[in-house]
Amino acid sequence: MGPSGGGSGGSSGAAANTSDVPEWVYEPGPGMQVELAGVNLSCAEFGESIPGTYGADYTYPTPAEVDHFVGKGMNVFRIPFRWERLQPTLNDPFESAELESANAATAAIRDVGADNLVFVPGNHWSGAHSWNASYYGTSNADVMTGVVDPADNFVFEVHQYLDADSSGAGTECVSETIGVERLEEFTAWLRENGFLGFLGEFGGHATPTCFRALDDMLAHIGDNTDAWFGWAWWAAGPWWGNYPLSIEPTGDGEDRPQMILLERHLTVP
Repeated sequence: MGPSGGGSGGSSGAAANTSDVPEWVYEPGPGMQVELAGVNLSCAEFGESIPGTYGADYTYPTPAEVDHFVGKGMNVFRIPFRWERLQPTLNDPFESAELESANAATAAIRDVGADNLVFVPGNHWSGAHSWNASYYGTSNADVMTGVVDPADNFVFEVHQYLDADSSGAGTECVSETIGVERLEEFTAWLRENGFLGFLGEFGGHATPTCFRALDDMLAHIGDNTDAWFGWAWWAAGPWWGNYPLSIEPTGDGEDRPQMILLERHLTVP
């Protein structure tokens, strides 16, 4: 789950402020270098009411929203949702309408020939920077070497934010190099063990320091595709309003500043 900042019933109508975007961000970048690059389309996990009311407490991305980001060059979407919507009471049957939303999504995925790539998180907080830490007695670096997939078709998913405590809640990135610094050990672990990684959540504010840190972070992933499979920005969705990490287009269709940066790593120069 990404950092908080949204709320049900909001909108994306705020104007984009691109005045602080450095000129270099508009320059051509390396383009798409990874297999998967996209965004978390988040709003299905909103709301504290369980099971809640669709359209009031939470919502799901629309086909038009997906199409917008496909048009930007993205090819993967992570859809966070509250498990309690599917199963409001522990051990009770699944809620039929939500199960039918899930089955429809699965059917659509199967219809386009997906080959069941599995995303494996850590056994506690999945921060790339803390992959070697032993917060719960055993580090992810140790325990995750035991993951076995008979189909050999999985990637390890990590999250990484660039503020002081890696939560994503801070307003400033630590330094222009912090993105690469917080990925390097995980990259080495992936390569040493013959695994692939996916950066399932990351983001930063629209500041010069964050722009540099994020650009270098994505360049690091693109330069190490023997270890990295892709990434997904946090976040977008119709209810994020003025949330500073949102790349949901504004009400008048303007791109958010961070979307301009991401396009350097999506489009071919």
